[in-house]
Order: sequence, then C-alpha cells, then structure tokens
Amino acid sequence: MPKKIGNIEELNKLLDPEVGCNHFDADFRMMADRMIWNYYKKSENVIDQNYEDAICKALTTHLGDNSLEVKSTAVLVIEEISPKIRNNSLFSIMESLCQTMVSCPEEEVAIYSMTLRSLVKRANEQ
Repeated sequence: MPKKIGNIEELNKLLDPEVGCNHFDADFRMMADRMIWNYYKKSENVIDQNYEDAICKALTTHLGDNSLEVKSTAVLVIEEISPKIRNNSLFSIMESLCQTMVSCPEEEVAIYSMTLRSLVKRANEQ
C-alpha cells in the first residue's frame, strides 16, 4: 500500500520525472497515481493550480500508457478526484479522454466512455 502524502515536498517528489509519475517502471507510475489519490482524499484545501495542472497532466498521460494497470489506475484516480479539481482541469481531462477513445484499441473504448460518462454525471450533480 502506498504511503500517504502529508506535505508538499512529497508531492514534488511524485511529480519529479524520474521518481513518480513519469518513472520508466509501470509499478512506480501506478503507485504515484495512487499516492495522488491519497493526497486528494486527505486534502481539505484547494490544491495550488500549478500542482493541479501537473497532476492532471500526469494522469492524462497515463491514459495512453502501455501498461493496462497504469491506465486502469489513472481512470480510477480521475473518477475519484474529479469532485475536488477545478473545472478547467476537469475539462482538460475530459478532452484527453475523448482523444484517447479515438485512438485506443476497441476493447478499451468502454472503459474510457464509462469514465467520461461518470465525470459528466458528477459535474451535473454539482
């Protein structure tokens, strides 16, 4: 189980290209996504826009990852953090989901379309 992120230094490490979200090892990328999820779950305040942008970029990059586990984790994290992110970041993620659906293998389209549907539904509820 990934450790919980408690401070901004740990978040900086996660977003470091060679440590977390962009690491060459799929297990590290998947763990970084889960740690981001834990960060959002624990966060009571609005996350700084620069961090949110970097986090959303990492997650949308993981939608096109070669590892199915990384893709699945990114989808799960996106669904879970969507209520806590700003609209412009949410729109960016939704756009990436649409672009990914166009170019992904047919068997993955359902996963992305259900995620998109979930995001739209949550946005309407708020």
